[in-house]
Order: sequence, then structure tokens, then C-alpha cells
Amino acid sequence: MDSWFKLPRDEIVSSIEKLVKVCERKTGGKSSLPHFFYIRFDGAGKQIKMSAYNAIRRAAILVGGVGDHLPFSVGVSGSYLNDLKGVLPKSDIMCSVSNDFALSGEGFSVRLAILGAERFPQDPTNEHKWVGVNYEELFPAFAKISYCAGDNDSLKAYARSVCVTKDMLVCTDGFRMSLVPNTMLKCEKTIMLPPDSVDNCLSMFEGVKGEGFIEITDHEAHFSSGSAYLSTRLVAGDAPNFSSVIPSGPCIPCVLPRDRFRLALNRMSVVSGAGKKSVPIHLLFEGGVLTLKADRDGHKIEDKVPVVYSSERFTMTMDMRYLLEAATAIKEEKVHMELRGNQMAVVITDGKGEHKNVILPHR
Repeated sequence: MDSWFKLPRDEIVSSIEKLVKVCERKTGGKSSLPHFFYIRFDGAGKQIKMSAYNAIRRAAILVGGVGDHLPFSVGVSGSYLNDLKGVLPKSDIMCSVSNDFALSGEGFSVRLAILGAERFPQDPTNEHKWVGVNYEELFPAFAKISYCAGDNDSLKAYARSVCVTKDMLVCTDGFRMSLVPNTMLKCEKTIMLPPDSVDNCLSMFEGVKGEGFIEITDHEAHFSSGSAYLSTRLVAGDAPNFSSVIPSGPCIPCVLPRDRFRLALNRMSVVSGAGKKSVPIHLLFEGGVLTLKADRDGHKIEDKVPVVYSSERFTMTMDMRYLLEAATAIKEEKVHMELRGNQMAVVITDGKGEHKNVILPHR
């Protein structure tokens, strides 16, 4: 007779969802799971470790509150588990491991084939040289800049990366760039993280309080919170010279109310059908008003935003989506812009030096 033990349903479903995000591949704006997507369950004591991997990342999550069971280690189809998670009973489920992996509860039962251990790579060594990091500071900093990774799969890897330098955290997709000071990670050389891996960190460690741990090697970065683990390969190659892209020298400063500016851009984005398309928006700075104009199929769209601006009349054209995403990323009440010429990059900041965005003009 099978020996059954309890699994906490919500924690299992949440863990499956996080492991799916780690392993799914994104191409052409669509997500899919690799055909070899498996989830391994390693049970001991009152915990189960669920782990999965793809060609770039590996993740593991510890699930507590598990009923008494004998130690076991089995792998099952992650794709099938992902399909099942929506129909699992709402209460805790029972599990049995024998010739197969059985789940049961509230009249529902399913048995999954157990896959051989050879389907999984070796677990990483436990001899990590972990360094303590305040995740409550690190991940919000990543979240501020990660929007700049974009979704252009045709770009080379280094042009879609989150870079960690000695002084800055930088994200770019080749057309715009977002930067915050690096006060969290000690990094003697610049490393480049895949943007998907940064997104995975934000979801894997959501809600983690206080200190986590990180290790950076020549080819990988490892993140751990004690109950969750994520390992990712680094992007190979030389990082761009970011400082050469950031415009410097005299500028025309202007200050806009963030909420009113964002509202105007949102309205124009909806009406113009910008979405993920590149839609030019024309900016006219004159007196104390910024006039925004765009065209759609011959229909003209216009909005006005008050601005603190004391220079001569100035016009330029930018990508509407890039401008909206940069304005949304600023968390302060005012958006500060530095203008240097209608063919030069615009610098958008929070006015405190804690978040800087650089956007090329629309060409």
C-alpha cells in the first residue's frame, strides 16, 4: 500500500509558477517551455526542495509544512504539472511516491511518471562563497531599471542586459538606458546579467525581507534567500562603454509634474495605438508649457503639460513608448529633463541623482 503525506497546496502551486517563469523561453514576444522542462522533488524531514533548470538558469525552492515522509528524490514533467496546477483541489493535497508520483485530494487523483535522475544535471556544489546583500535595496534597484531591457530579440545579448559595474547598475536595450548607483554589490569588474534572469530574481525573491546572499563567479551569478535559490549564466562579451553614451556639458533644464506628464503620455499612447510599436511624439517647449503632438492615420493628437522652462523655443521628436516608460519609472513627484539638442540624447532623472534615464531621439 502506498504511503501518503500532505503537501501545502498554495505553496506547491506558487513554486510551480515561479519555476515555470525561470525556465520558459521568450522569442518573438511569446513564451514557451522547453520540451525537457522537468521539476525535481527532493524530500527530507518536513521539507521538500523543488528544483528546475534550463540552458541558462537553475532554480530551487524549499517548501515547508510537509507531512511525515521517507526521504525521496524524483523528477516529473514540469509541463504537465504546470497544466495541472489550475485544477488541483483548493485544499492541501496528499502525495505518494512509489513507482510513480501520485497526487490526490477531494475526489481528484493523478499519477505522474517518474523520470530518471539522468535527466537532471548535477546539483551545484555547496561550497559557495556567499556575500550578504540587502535584497530590500537590491531588487527595488533592479526593478527601477529593468524596463529598459526591452523586448527586441534581434538585438545581440550585450545590447539587452542588466550590467553591474563598480559604481552603477545599468540596463539597456541599445536605444535607451537606465542607471542607478550601485551601493549594494561589490563588483571589481563589470558583469552582464540576462534581463530575463533579473525578472526571475524579482519574482523568485518577492517579499524577501532583509539580507540575502549572492556569489558572482567568472561565468555565473548565484542568488539565495535561504528558502529559494537562483543561478544564472552571465552574458559573455565586453560591456559597452556606458559613460561615453551619457551626454554631458551645458544643458537646458526643465521640470515637469510627474503625474500630469504621465497622464498626458498615457492618453496619447492609447489614442495613437503606440503599444509596443515605435510611434514618434513631437515635443515643443515654449514659455511655461510643453506641447505634445502625435499623428495617427492622419488624425492629430495634442496635449499640454505645465513645465518649468526658461530657455528659447525648443523642439524635438522622441519615441512615445520610451518616454512613457521612463516617466513611469521615476518615483519622485517631479520629472527632471536635460535637453542639449534635438539630435542628442535626452537625460531624464528624479532630481536626486538616484535614478537616471537616457533616451535617444526618434530618427
